Amino acid sequence: MYNIVTMRIINLSSGSDGNVTFIQTEKANLLLDDGLSCQETVKRLSAIGISPDSIDGIIVSHEHSDHIKGIDVFSSKYQVPVFAHQDVWVGLDDKLKKVLLKHRKIFDGQFQFEDVLVCPVEVPHDVKCFGFSFSQGNKKISVVTDLGHINDKRQTMIETCYTKAQNTLFR
Repeated sequence: MYNIVTMRIINLSSGSDGNVTFIQTEKANLLLDDGLSCQETVKRLSAIGISPDSIDGIIVSHEHSDHIKGIDVFSSKYQVPVFAHQDVWVGLDDKLKKVLLKHRKIFDGQFQFEDVLVCPVEVPHDVKCFGFSFSQGNKKISVVTDLGHINDKRQTMIETCYTKAQNTLFR
């Protein structure tokens, strides 16, 4: 569909001004967070040759504005589903009012999206927060923001996110 033979990841923005990471596989174009304005996200996607209409989903790490600022407008304008852990949605409900109910996707563990296995790993933060491993076949990349530090348990969790998706919950 996207004529990509490997998994591609491009960090479009990182830091307190906004976080956005683009992940592309053979069958999916995803954003991890969208902490920029919709206009700025579209501009940065365009700079790497990606149309905003081709984004298949946005995965949210946590509720802080530098990770969600552009999600409301982007999701409603381009009809993109938004995926967040059930505990993260608790903090998002009053912040993402333009995201249609049908586009609010809840997970409680790892899940399959098209050809990519998404494995959340909880990280310590002042709100419920997750990093993610993205796997496609034998390719894998992990993205963890706002971590502060890593311990052996979290390192092992990130390294072992190869198992098949189980207990997926979407509402």
